[in-house]
Amino acid sequence: MKRVFYSPKMALTKRLINRLKQLDKKNQFTFSSVDGKKSKQLFTGNYEFLRKRKYVVYLENQRVFVNANAILRIYWQLGHKFIGMFWVVPGFITGGIYRLCSLFVWR
Repeated sequence: MKRVFYSPKMALTKRLINRLKQLDKKNQFTFSSVDGKKSKQLFTGNYEFLRKRKYVVYLENQRVFVNANAILRIYWQLGHKFIGMFWVVPGFITGGIYRLCSLFVWR
């Protein structure tokens, strides 16, 4: 099963994760909080920074996707190819757009 860790503190992240949960009809993904027990066990040692500074962390086999690239990759795997195709765009571009959008989304 594919694991998605997210921070419920950010309004944009919360809205996007709720939308992804609705789209995940086959229960392909497991959604957990970044502050939960599983993330504290999983993100130890060299991976501690993922728990502290990232709002969305998606673990797929041996690959790690963070923030906007994580969300876009999940959309791609759920079959929403038009939105998901942007996961191949470099992270500094999608990350900047994601941070800009998060400024305009209120709780």
